[in-house]
Amino acid sequence: ACTGFVYRKCPKRVLGRRMWQKRYLILEPRKQSLAYYNGPTAKSPIGIIPALAIKKVVRTVSESKKNSDVRFAIELIGDWKFEFKAKSKVEKERWLLALRDRHIDNNDPHGVCGGGDKSPSSSSSSSSLQHII
Repeated sequence: ACTGFVYRKCPKRVLGRRMWQKRYLILEPRKQSLAYYNGPTAKSPIGIIPALAIKKVVRTVSESKKNSDVRFAIELIGDWKFEFKAKSKVEKERWLLALRDRHIDNNDPHGVCGGGDKSPSSSSSSSSLQHII
């Protein structure tokens, strides 16, 4: 399993801004999921992203944004999007390779999608996206 800390962009605004939350990710190939926790000693995850719900892994988040060189995103079925920020370019690449190598990116089996690429819609149903996100 690939593990480590990244920052996840908070989906809710606080004082008009979106904040970054430090999260501990565990990519679990046997469970075909990406789980995120408050830290490495947390007993249960805050959320789980099932592999079948992942539509696309986005290598480049808008280049005009701050820290764009260390940011990446995971797009899910049903227009959900998780935006992450790694500590460094090396860490970003490690996560992108891990997602690709574990075939977690369902529409890009030969590599991680670039930010401008349009991949075909996933044929998986949104029912796999349950309340676990």
